[in-house]
Amino acid sequence: MLKQLLMVGALLFSDPYVNDRQGYVYTPNGSKISGLFYDGGINDYLGSTDYVGNDYENITMLARGNPTYNCFSYAFYKTSSDNNCHMPSGVSIYREDQSYVESGGYVGDRIVYFDRSGNPVHAGVVVARTGYPISSGTSDLSKILVDSKWDYGPLYRHAGNNCPYDHIHSQFFGSFTYYRLNTNHVHDFSYAYSGDEYVGHVASCACGLTIDQPCHLYEGKCICCEQNESENKIKLSTSLNKSIEQTEYINNQLILSDNDYQYLMGELKNE
Repeated sequence: MLKQLLMVGALLFSDPYVNDRQGYVYTPNGSKISGLFYDGGINDYLGSTDYVGNDYENITMLARGNPTYNCFSYAFYKTSSDNNCHMPSGVSIYREDQSYVESGGYVGDRIVYFDRSGNPVHAGVVVARTGYPISSGTSDLSKILVDSKWDYGPLYRHAGNNCPYDHIHSQFFGSFTYYRLNTNHVHDFSYAYSGDEYVGHVASCACGLTIDQPCHLYEGKCICCEQNESENKIKLSTSLNKSIEQTEYINNQLILSDNDYQYLMGELKNE
């Protein structure tokens, strides 16, 4: 526990050590936020902090450690590991100028973790649920999957309660809030197999939002993109599916329980 607390302290209070210039990013409604930008190569730094997260199980590294961007930049500025902006933690301006409004933890929402004094300390993007149905305002962080950048460390996919900033691992944790882009638009996703090394699919909406998700497997087949896994993974997924009572996140795959499978099939058919 001491090791985890020391790591959290280092992640929360360290200063950026790689930057070329100061610049600005803008919220969707035009508010200006200062940031630090790095325009050089990162080969001297890439991967140097990959050890961050070694104490956590059932997390997936999506991109190697890179000090040129941080969690707030990833969540609100550019949701990509190809990012050269280190943003300050003052992301409340996205809410204050009504660019984002509070939401219930749906796919595409941003999640912001706050310390006990109400200061933002971490942010990420909700990419899937690990429990259904979705309850608006749910306090169960274990039922969401989040993609977030762990300070100078890697970009990880993890359960909402399985990171250095949540109530289980951090003595600084106070609360969290979900935010969505301020629009009345309801996302209508289509799915396509991504074919990358993480074995997932891309959920795309006509509005331009794209989310890289893990495959939602039921008896070895993704119910979204209908991609069949390799034979050994089919056997693994099927055996797990028969033995579990709740959906589990394992090896960057969602293994659906019977109840969640039935719920999601109805949701995908707009029932």
